[in-house]
Amino acid sequence: MPIRTREAAATTMVPCTPRSRICGPARATSCSTASWRSVPHIGVTVPVADYETIGNTVGGRHLKAAHLGLSIGKTFIDALYVHLSYEFSLVETYDRVADTAKYGQNRSDVALSVGYQFMEGKLDVSLATNARITHDGVSFNDFASSHAG
Repeated sequence: MPIRTREAAATTMVPCTPRSRICGPARATSCSTASWRSVPHIGVTVPVADYETIGNTVGGRHLKAAHLGLSIGKTFIDALYVHLSYEFSLVETYDRVADTAKYGQNRSDVALSVGYQFMEGKLDVSLATNARITHDGVSFNDFASSHAG
């Protein structure tokens, strides 16, 4: 949803997203602090080459995936912001080897950042964390117990 900038051209409408936090073509004005903003996203991953595996090194997993997510964010007191993002990835099964076919590749990714912008948005200091949860994937607890000597 567009918001109005607070500069002299107060009638100019510009978009505001949680990731940008700063609006306008020159990034010189701040977004509204009145409400939370949300941005959905959808994406597709399609391998473009047959990646060569050398030992444990590989350029990619050669798996197709669909991604669906949502990002939300809010700016507080003009320079303090919070941004939360969630994405679910529906990934093709890696079934080239019988032992790996039973493990799922679907995953959820969560990211959170809290930050403060100094010098009119030219310096951004933030604290961020992220997590990935693989659904029906390998459990490290099971892996450790099956390989304990």
